[in-house]
Amino acid sequence: MNKIFRVIWSHTQQAWVVVSELVKSHTKTSAYTDKRAQVCTSDYFLDKQQDKFKLSLLSLVLLGIFFSPVAVGVDRHKGSPYLQDGAGKSDLGTDDGTIGIGKESKAGYGAIAIGQKSKAEARHNIAIGYDSNAGTGANSITIGYNTKVTGEEGIAIGKQSKAGGRSVVLGGQASAANIEQAVVIGHSATASASQSIAIGARSKSNKEYGIAVGGSATATGKYAVALGWGSKGVGTDSIAIGKSATTAGASSVVVGAHIGVTGQNLVAVGSLASAESHATALGYKASAGGMSSVAVGDNAKTNGSAARATALGNNTVVTVGGGVALGYGSRAETRGGIEGEKQSYSVTTGVSSVDNGFKSTQNVDGNNKIGAVSVGNNLIKRQIVNVAAGKELTDAVNVAQLKSLTLKIAGNTNEQAQPQPAVGLWSGTLKVKGDNGLTSHANGDTITVKLEQDVKNKIDKIDNLGWNLKIAKGAGEANPPNAAHLIKMSDMATVTFTAGNNIKLEQNNGNITISTIGKLIKETKIVDGNLQITLYGWHL
Repeated sequence: MNKIFRVIWSHTQQAWVVVSELVKSHTKTSAYTDKRAQVCTSDYFLDKQQDKFKLSLLSLVLLGIFFSPVAVGVDRHKGSPYLQDGAGKSDLGTDDGTIGIGKESKAGYGAIAIGQKSKAEARHNIAIGYDSNAGTGANSITIGYNTKVTGEEGIAIGKQSKAGGRSVVLGGQASAANIEQAVVIGHSATASASQSIAIGARSKSNKEYGIAVGGSATATGKYAVALGWGSKGVGTDSIAIGKSATTAGASSVVVGAHIGVTGQNLVAVGSLASAESHATALGYKASAGGMSSVAVGDNAKTNGSAARATALGNNTVVTVGGGVALGYGSRAETRGGIEGEKQSYSVTTGVSSVDNGFKSTQNVDGNNKIGAVSVGNNLIKRQIVNVAAGKELTDAVNVAQLKSLTLKIAGNTNEQAQPQPAVGLWSGTLKVKGDNGLTSHANGDTITVKLEQDVKNKIDKIDNLGWNLKIAKGAGEANPPNAAHLIKMSDMATVTFTAGNNIKLEQNNGNITISTIGKLIKETKIVDGNLQITLYGWHL
C-alpha cells in the first residue's frame, strides 16, 4: 500500500481518528479499516449521521502535512448502490440510497437516475428520462427527454425543459435556464430573469419579478404582470389583464379584452377601453382621451384636448378641458370663462367676474382649463333635485329660495312701518288700488291709474266753464262781428289783448284801459239818437 496512514476507532476518544499505518487498531474495529481513505470528505459522515467524526491534534497535523485539497485515491463510493442496465456511479460518490437504471446513466448519493444517459450526480438528485440531467446542484429534479437543471433545488419536468437553481419548470421545451427562483409552466413557456413567472403555452417573463399567465402572455417590464391570452405587460410596474390587453407605459393598469395603451400611470378597465397618461377609463369602449381625465360608463368619452375632464354615464361626452358630463347622453361642450346674463339695470355694477358670480372660472394653476357641468344635451333636459338652499354668491339656488323672494314696498304713510310691507315675487301680488276718485287698471306689464268716470265728468264740466268773448260792430267795425269765443278755465292762463291803429292799451291790477293815442277825440255823445264826436277844433 502506498499510504502512510489509516483510520481506526479510538475507544478513548469515542471517535474515528487518523493514525500512522504502524499503529494497530483494536481487534473489534479492524473490520472497519477499509474506510480509512474516506476522511478526505465530510459527505460520508453527513450521510451517515450516526457516525460522529472527531480529529485529534495528531490527525489534523497529519492531514495538513500529507493531504492535498483533493485527495488522491479517496474512495467516495460506499454501501451498495442499485445500478442496473449499464448505469454508472457519479464521480461525486454513491451510497446505499443510489439508484441508477439505464445505459450511460449516472447516480450519486441518495440520487435516482432512470433512463439512458440520465444523470443525477449530485446528492439526492432525481433524473428520469433519456438524457435528463439534474446537474451538479443537490436536491434537483428533472423528468423528461433532454431536461436539465443548473443549480440546487431546481425542477424541470417536460421534454427539453430547462431550469436554474430553485426554479420550477413544467412543460415541454419550457425554460428558465440558468435563472434563479423562477416559475415556468406551459409548453415553450420562458422565464428569463430572477424570480419571474411564466404560466401558459408560449408565455414569457423577461424581466425580474415579472408575471405572465396565459397562452402567449408576455411580461417584458420589471415587476410587470400580464394575465390572459396574448396579454402584454411591457411597462415597468404595469398590469395587463385580459385577452390581448397591452400596457406599454410604466405603472399602468388595464383590465379587459383588446385594450392597448401607451401612456403612463393610467387605468383602463373594460373591453376595448382606452386611456391616456394619468387618466382613468372604466366601461366597455370607455375612452379617457384627455390627460388626467376620467371616463366611466359604456362609450363614455373625454376628447384628447379635454384634459382633467370627467364623463360619468353611458354615452357621455366631454369636449372641453375640465368639463363634466353627468348621466346618460350628457355632453359637456361649454368652456370656462363665460360671462353670465346680467340686466343692464342690475344692482350689480361693474365688470362681470368670478368674484361677483357673473363669470365662470376659465383656468386654474396657470393653464389647467375649467369647463361647465352638463346633465343633458340638446335633446335631454334634466332636473336637479334635492338641492339644499345656497348661501354664497356662487351657490346654486333652489325653488324654495325663489318662492321666498319678496319686494319691499313703501308709501307716504308707511315707510317706517314694522314689519316693512313686502310682496312675494313668486306667488304674491302687488295691488295698486285707487282711492278718492282714482281707479287702477292692469294690462300686460302696465298698470294704468285713471279718474273714476263721475269725477272725470265733473272735471270735464269744469274744464268747459269759462266766459265767452265776442266783439260787436256798434258804430265802428268788428271782424268778425258778433263771433263769440269761449275762453275755458284751462285756457285762461293768458288772455292777450292786441292794440290796433292809434289804440292804446293799459293794464293795472287786472283792469284794462283802452284809449286812443293823442288828443284827437275830445267828447262823444248821442244827440237825437245820433253819435256825436267832438274833436279838438271841430265836430263830426
